Amino acid sequence: MKTTNRIVMQEFFGDIMSNKYLKVLFSKLLDEYSNKVFGKDFQIDLSAKRDLMRFADLLAHSRMLKESSYHQNLSQQIIFMLENIFVDDISIQFVKQRILFSLNNYSFPNKELHTTQSGDALLNYLVNSYKKDELKIPGSENKIFIGDQKEIYDKMSRNNLSFSAPTSMGKSFLARTYIKNEILGNKKNNYAFVVPTKALINEISSKIINDLGNGLSQKKYRVIRSVGELNGYNQGNIYHYIFVMTPERLMYLLISFPSIDLPFVFIDEAQNISKHDERSAFYYNLIDMLEVKHSRIAFAAPNIPNPDIYLELISNNDKEKDARSIEFSPVVQIPFVINFIDKTIKIYNSINEHFQALNNIKENTLFDLIDSFSYLSNNTTQNLIYCNKIDNTIGLSVQYAEKLEDKNDVELDKLASDIKSEINEDYYLADLVKKGVAYHVSFLPKRVRIRIEKEYRSGKIKNLFSTSTLMEGVNLPADNLIITSNKKGNANLSPMDFRNLIGRTGRLNHSMIGNVFLAIMPESFSGRSNEQDYVELLGSSNEKQKLNTDLLTKNVVLLVKISLLEGDLTLKVFHKLSNWKYKTIRKFVLQYLNDIQNSRQSIVRKKFQHYITHQEEQEILTKLYEKYNDNFDNDVNISTDQTSKLKLMIKQGMRYPRFDDNEQLNYQEVLNFLDQMDSIFNWKQYEKGRIGNPNKRRWYAVILIQWISGVGLRNIINKAIEYKRYNPKNAIYHNQKYYDFNDSKSQKNIVINDTLNVIQNVLLFDFANYFLRVSKELKHYLNVKNLDNDWYEFIEYGTHDKFRIWLQKCGYSRESAYYIERHPEFFYNDNMSYYLSSMLIDVDDANLRDETRDIMYNHPEIFI
Repeated sequence: MKTTNRIVMQEFFGDIMSNKYLKVLFSKLLDEYSNKVFGKDFQIDLSAKRDLMRFADLLAHSRMLKESSYHQNLSQQIIFMLENIFVDDISIQFVKQRILFSLNNYSFPNKELHTTQSGDALLNYLVNSYKKDELKIPGSENKIFIGDQKEIYDKMSRNNLSFSAPTSMGKSFLARTYIKNEILGNKKNNYAFVVPTKALINEISSKIINDLGNGLSQKKYRVIRSVGELNGYNQGNIYHYIFVMTPERLMYLLISFPSIDLPFVFIDEAQNISKHDERSAFYYNLIDMLEVKHSRIAFAAPNIPNPDIYLELISNNDKEKDARSIEFSPVVQIPFVINFIDKTIKIYNSINEHFQALNNIKENTLFDLIDSFSYLSNNTTQNLIYCNKIDNTIGLSVQYAEKLEDKNDVELDKLASDIKSEINEDYYLADLVKKGVAYHVSFLPKRVRIRIEKEYRSGKIKNLFSTSTLMEGVNLPADNLIITSNKKGNANLSPMDFRNLIGRTGRLNHSMIGNVFLAIMPESFSGRSNEQDYVELLGSSNEKQKLNTDLLTKNVVLLVKISLLEGDLTLKVFHKLSNWKYKTIRKFVLQYLNDIQNSRQSIVRKKFQHYITHQEEQEILTKLYEKYNDNFDNDVNISTDQTSKLKLMIKQGMRYPRFDDNEQLNYQEVLNFLDQMDSIFNWKQYEKGRIGNPNKRRWYAVILIQWISGVGLRNIINKAIEYKRYNPKNAIYHNQKYYDFNDSKSQKNIVINDTLNVIQNVLLFDFANYFLRVSKELKHYLNVKNLDNDWYEFIEYGTHDKFRIWLQKCGYSRESAYYIERHPEFFYNDNMSYYLSSMLIDVDDANLRDETRDIMYNHPEIFI
């Protein structure tokens, strides 16, 4: 029967893309849609409109063919463009409703259409009512699964699953819904939601908390975001947990609490497993650890044709495996290419796979284009502007805002004031937000970034300039996306990254259609692209993903074997490789050694076993045991050559430097301690780019002392600027050149951004990873559960004050914890426990209010 149906479908749709009349109509539609977008006169006659609707209706019914997803997406593109041109046209609304019902696209509420009653209309109504009932999301009143969401949702409860879907398909929503319904259905399990960046931890954890609301406390669950928040864990604990963590954090959690059970783990943005980045290796080790626990794992990735590749990481699990690649998208994007050199604009014709010229439309500059959106929409549209580098992102946003007036908006003025108070009065971002403009880069402080995203979602910030943080799962609504480069940094965007990026416009719950403007910038612009670059990205199919274990070629494995048999864990034979390749191979080697020791058969070990025999594995273990007298563990960030030195130094009395009676740290003691860490962990080899550089370490020591002493971010930045002011010679290093510090606003912003970057990437990542291991070994040697001078905890929370640390473990930010501490009317201490006033929900600080709302659900017992 299926074969017969496929033959019928082939007869109907096999050559539909070659239909000359469809091509003519579609080309005309693109022209007139463009006229509408740019405020020009537009006209489609009734005959063309009618036939376009017929083609759209027909294409929506394509099934079972390789091209069916494209046909369905094209159907939506046609009807959404028609709807945009002919607003409130009843015939278009009727056909649109038929199409969306046919495609199970219930992402937007449909208008009540008063049409002539007929038998067909009644039958359609009954069929769609039945489908809606079948697709109703469990636990909701009126929400409905769209497209293939229900199929994915059902499989989450049974199998190991890997699926791919467009950016707008609600992948993380499915996982949150599954976890919510499991908990409300009285399941008593732990769950993990793995995200690629720290920035997403707060977004996802807040959504999960609000999904469950009072159900968290009623069902005895807690959302946990870091290892420190689980300090009171024991197996008899009455609580179960939802862990929202990066792969590194979840790995360290399982190392610290090996008895924790994890029946279900959702790995979001799973394409990062294939990313050419040293952090990718943490995923392989994490999955190896989860296999021991027999966890059921669901991988979700955008726009990849072979999601089954990630199921190869699961080898010893007794669960069935299922993979699904979804190409249908509930929303559409319309690509334009806009050339700011020859002042031309073209629109992409997906049927002919080329850009067609728009002869009567011109825009002179990027800023003219943005202004035209504001003018034509009466300042209601929202725009995202993607830039390949941080300097371009900040520079363009500042240039664009120069000619704008302040909005005189209370919320934006308050945000600007808070940025000045938290960061610096000269920080560009404070001036920009007052004008409804902002930039979004990786090192922005969490509170500021959250506020920027909130005001953008509310519509008060209209234009947001951003780096590739847009591609890391941050969900922001946009009517228009402007892409200024086909690069990410200096590297070309991959087809997958490009599709992930353009999926940021046309978002569920915002708009069913979004415009993407691919800009050809002036020749002076760093990272500029040409039209052919964009044609290739639009026309290319999504590339199949590969596992980074492909690095373990025969030659690499044989060289690793020689190194290990010689007792060389630094793998000096690979020192000339690129940083990510060297560090990834090294992490794979550490995982491999742990697998041998524990008789685990991971995909990493299997790769090595192609060229290393079982006997040679035992010889390697014997050699390394003899040399380092230490076992291997699950921490692939640190090897036994490092831990053996660390344990020896701890035995000889090495400890973290202590605060004196005046709550001060001695700079020289701290610097000596960091130099000692360099000697123990061989930073000059493993971390030569940053903390392995002794000159940089002197500056890092200053920032580190201030950070763990609880100094406010603004004061840390002010002291950095002050130091440059008193030591101006060659004080600024920017774009690979040194400059004397001249106290200008632009140079102050360079210092501010450098300082923020050090806190985010050096303190909270580099130092934190090593201090975590130091603290672990100190606890083991001293036989204590907690250290009274735990620098890992101090650096994680940016203070050594116990009350502020407790507040942050409950869910408050560093800045909010400082605010509460300065207002004793909001807390109470009975000498055993701290309690907070529920009046915190009414304070003037917007971030503090939002944090309090979440914490009241997650930790209701601490409020009085």
